[in-house]
Amino acid sequence: MLLPVKKNLNIGLGLVNTVTENELKTILAHEFGHFSQRSMKVGSFVYNVNKVIYNMLYENNSYSSLLSGLSEIHGIFSIIILIAVKIVELMQWILKLIYKFINKSYFKLSRQMEFHADEVAANVVGSNALANALLRMDLAQSSYDSTINFNNDLIEKNITTHNFFQQQKKVLNFLGKENKLEINNEIPQVAIVDYQRFNNSKLVIKDQWASHPSTLNRVNYLQKLNINSTLATDQSTWHLFNNAEQLQIEKTKELFSGVTYKETPQRLDLENFEKEFEANYN
Repeated sequence: MLLPVKKNLNIGLGLVNTVTENELKTILAHEFGHFSQRSMKVGSFVYNVNKVIYNMLYENNSYSSLLSGLSEIHGIFSIIILIAVKIVELMQWILKLIYKFINKSYFKLSRQMEFHADEVAANVVGSNALANALLRMDLAQSSYDSTINFNNDLIEKNITTHNFFQQQKKVLNFLGKENKLEINNEIPQVAIVDYQRFNNSKLVIKDQWASHPSTLNRVNYLQKLNINSTLATDQSTWHLFNNAEQLQIEKTKELFSGVTYKETPQRLDLENFEKEFEANYN
């Protein structure tokens, strides 16, 4: 809580697989924007305060057992313990108010920190790159989850894949075409109207406990900044990696490392994956 700690930034290849080079740069700039925020230090204090308050409010079974045991010894103990319990209940009530105040304030700060990090990213790569990435995140997550679920269903059939990320890219583009999205360089382009169309069935309630602003609020903020930049390109991110396909294959092995097959599994090639996924989707 007092000394600075080493910060590690982990970027999943499932995300890398669904953004352009331009967008990857702006995502990295956003995260480094967080690293530059001194207010990040507040997080460790809030975490530890939460832990202490939670333990005092809820993790007190041994204390309750002790009081129960003492109250059975003599009637005088029961009266003393009753008074003590009332005092403790008053303290717990105060702690709950403190807990609520601290967390509401921290989450409000956290949302503001997101806007600040977005502004850092916009100044590095421009407003549009991060806005485009944010609008595509739901579709990207859906493509990842759908590919995972499809492969889970194949485990019982003793079928596996050697490159999960090629499959995810196919699913991303398939879902993009199904939703009539423009596709550039194998990346669907999600406009605000498309995003709203995807989410128009959701009940939206202002969440005072949310750690992040809504995607639309962040996109609107970026559009108001209106910062242009031509530093990066819209080509695939994979050219940034040495031996990209080999890396994908290695990470696919890691992804499936916990799976136990009845016998040596068969490998599903990409062409048959496309056909089976589409048939299953329909």
